[in-house]
Amino acid sequence: MYKAMYLHLFNACTDALRALEVRNIWEAQRILTEARCAAEEMYISSETGGESGRIVEIFGETAESQ
Repeated sequence: MYKAMYLHLFNACTDALRALEVRNIWEAQRILTEARCAAEEMYISSETGGESGRIVEIFGETAESQ
């Protein structure tokens, strides 16, 4: 679970930095905000033993592929 959270946040940081390189501050903020929410949902989902549909949606996977 922590590896998935790390990879998701790392990729989001990379995307946000690219947005900042072209001075797209709002896009960088959106990317980081969505990544933060996804990581929070992953963490909460792992503690409750459940799986959030939003996390699956963010990663573009179906429940069957997991």
